Amino acid sequence: SSSNSIDSTDDEYRKLAFKWILSYNKKVTKDTQYLAIAYLIKLGLKGIYITEDNYEQIAITTLLMASKMNEIYPPKISSMIARCKRCISKDEIIEMECKIVTAFNY
Repeated sequence: SSSNSIDSTDDEYRKLAFKWILSYNKKVTKDTQYLAIAYLIKLGLKGIYITEDNYEQIAITTLLMASKMNEIYPPKISSMIARCKRCISKDEIIEMECKIVTAFNY
């Protein structure tokens, strides 16, 4: 069915987002990485789908949000963007953060 293909695609890109978060260890602790992954898991329950086009953007945004909670000096958005395959702007990260914060009712 079509919903299974959407779910399996989402799972595939969710795993890539997990890997991206876990591979980024510049200025973040394991606790921060795990918090970002918890946010990513929660996103699935809030109806925000992870795709080929947005998995890096979502990974950066959730890691940035977790960093703001856990780190004294969170990493710079520009250093995170530099690790991406796709071209992502700071504005896109900020826009995604607004979407996630709204989805979480923060």
